[in-house]
Amino acid sequence: MICRNCGTENEQGVAFCGNCGVVQNEENSAVVGIAQQQLGPVGFIDAVRLGLKRWKDFQGRSTRAEFWWWVLFGTLVSVSSQIIDAILGFGIVQVIASLALLIPGLALSVRRLHDINRTGWWLLLYLGAIVFIPFLILFYFYVQPSDQESNRFGPRP
Repeated sequence: MICRNCGTENEQGVAFCGNCGVVQNEENSAVVGIAQQQLGPVGFIDAVRLGLKRWKDFQGRSTRAEFWWWVLFGTLVSVSSQIIDAILGFGIVQVIASLALLIPGLALSVRRLHDINRTGWWLLLYLGAIVFIPFLILFYFYVQPSDQESNRFGPRP
């Protein structure tokens, strides 16, 4: 299946183009919970919906666009909750927001690593985060393009 947006060759039946993130057909957009077919990459709202809908799904794959939109969402939630905490004078909102997004963020990170054919165990590098090297390694993995074919973690998203 050729992506109608960027022309990349995709496997038959994939929901999104692995290169640009465009929804490929009407049937797949319903499967992933997107109300209508969109032209262009997976958007902010769709990525947040997918992240929250698949909050406990550590299997399968997620696109690069979905991952980076989720990072933006997490950053916006974090900054907003810190502002609210500063106004209220205590830090409970930030703690609740961080705990609420912890598992969905971990699940999405694992699926993103699966998308480039890496195991989710690479996230254990965060335990060695005293030095800067683990962050650079994971950042390098996160910016890599999706595998063009199915891999051991499933078909292309």
